[in-house]
Amino acid sequence: TTPTIVASIRAHAADGDTDALWRAAHNLKSSAGALGAKQLSLRCAEIEARARETGVEAARPLVGFLDDDLAAAIAGLKAVAEAVHEPA
Repeated sequence: TTPTIVASIRAHAADGDTDALWRAAHNLKSSAGALGAKQLSLRCAEIEARARETGVEAARPLVGFLDDDLAAAIAGLKAVAEAVHEPA
């Protein structure tokens, strides 16, 4: 579901919906953190904080980095999954 949440974050930023933006970033921050996707979680935390404190305009520049953060998180999780399932 993470790509869908990233898409909604992008849409909320484009629409100027501050509340929906920080809430979506908050949810993804928590999920990414629980999975160990630290960079994605940190980026979402920064988006959430900027949106809450200053508004959408301050958070928009960070939203563009989410696709790269998501790709890195997926690659990292795949590598971990493959390492766990390697035959002894």
